[in-house]
Amino acid sequence: MRRLIPAGLAVLALFAIGILAWYGIDEDPSFDATVQVTTEMSRGISRTLQEHVVVTPAMERSVGEKIRDSLRPGLRSDPYVSRVGNDLASQLAGSPYTWEFHVVPMAQPNAFAVPGGILFVTSGLLSTVKYEAELACVLGHEIMHVERGHLRDAMKSLVAADRLGADPAALLQEFLRTGYSQAQETEADRDGIELAAITGYAPLAANILFDRLSGPVGGGNDDLLRRAVERYLASHPPARERKETVSQIIRDKKAGWIGRRFYWGKENLRKRIPLSKLSREGEWRTLEEAP
Repeated sequence: MRRLIPAGLAVLALFAIGILAWYGIDEDPSFDATVQVTTEMSRGISRTLQEHVVVTPAMERSVGEKIRDSLRPGLRSDPYVSRVGNDLASQLAGSPYTWEFHVVPMAQPNAFAVPGGILFVTSGLLSTVKYEAELACVLGHEIMHVERGHLRDAMKSLVAADRLGADPAALLQEFLRTGYSQAQETEADRDGIELAAITGYAPLAANILFDRLSGPVGGGNDDLLRRAVERYLASHPPARERKETVSQIIRDKKAGWIGRRFYWGKENLRKRIPLSKLSREGEWRTLEEAP
């Protein structure tokens, strides 16, 4: 498919000139006008191709495992993170994914997902969160990027562009570089916060974390992964905007959450014992009783 793209664009350009002439532009169409029409037509064709691309959960898993295995030497398992993540995922009835959670040795406080239900949190994030509820909100956000098909859509784009055959490191960079649309980020925030709340965690913890996520961050042991994650961070809305989005979500949900108590889990995080194994009475608070 890749060899046909330049010729295809040339045909589109000629067709675009014809369209401009059809609409009564007698003088030679400008380069900018031709490029604009060609670009819009190309996007339309790309969207059409994506609509006809089939990506199954098994295909997602295969790509995700290749990426995970390429990072494997630097990854570490963390039973505590995995338990919190799986407690959240257990609330998703009928999910086609088997979930995995790994820790990447990087100073940047961040988390990201790859296709197939494989999620990563950085050691920098684990050093930054102060409550288990903060970790739950982050994991809920990434889980929902997978569950709502955002990574599946990204895979469709790569298939349509004939770029899915790239090596795992290049694939990871593609996914992190592409990022998500504003609508997808908002959906993952909304549904991730709700997932955390359904599991029992304080939704307001997301905003407490956003307040803390500011200032420069350090590097990581893997320079390639560090650069990819930095691009991923650059493509995300700033923490300030994320906080505004979450605040609106909480306002929209507040009527159903009034009087309900949610779990914060400061001591759980310190002892690395999840809520599902240890519930401390003093950690349950209403929305109005946030720390």
